[in-house]
Amino acid sequence: MVLLSLISFYCLVAVADGYGCRSGWTSYKDKCYMFSRIPEPWGSAASFCQAYHSKLAEPMTPEETHFLSQHARDLKKIFWIGLTDLIKEGEWVYSSNLSPLLTNNSTNWGPHEPNGRSGQNCVVLNGPWHGYWSDLHCDVFEHFVCEMTIEESGPVIIG
Repeated sequence: MVLLSLISFYCLVAVADGYGCRSGWTSYKDKCYMFSRIPEPWGSAASFCQAYHSKLAEPMTPEETHFLSQHARDLKKIFWIGLTDLIKEGEWVYSSNLSPLLTNNSTNWGPHEPNGRSGQNCVVLNGPWHGYWSDLHCDVFEHFVCEMTIEESGPVIIG
């Protein structure tokens, strides 16, 4: 009887052979992304991500940028990402570590963006506008994308 109970328990709480994303998160390469269903201002969105041991998405490669933009287009929503020029107008940095925005092919600014308007210090993926990036006032309520590595997500429980 004890052996049967142990076998049943193992089958219900078996840990998968690898890591994966948490329920509700989408995997892409070595990262997990959560596209929010609720809108928040940029600062609250960043805090929400931190509460889940993640950060606002910071696309670093053209592939990541394409993946995120495609999802924003598919969902037809606008999403905050982790880019800002709050510290110095016109100098865009990743919000998690304040390193300068890479100016390689990973950027996806829309035409005439960033438009340099004072007070538009946070960046959105604009799904209805082909997934282009736009600068926007940080206090606007928009959806957001959180990001973590698959390793940070932890082991996947099956059963």
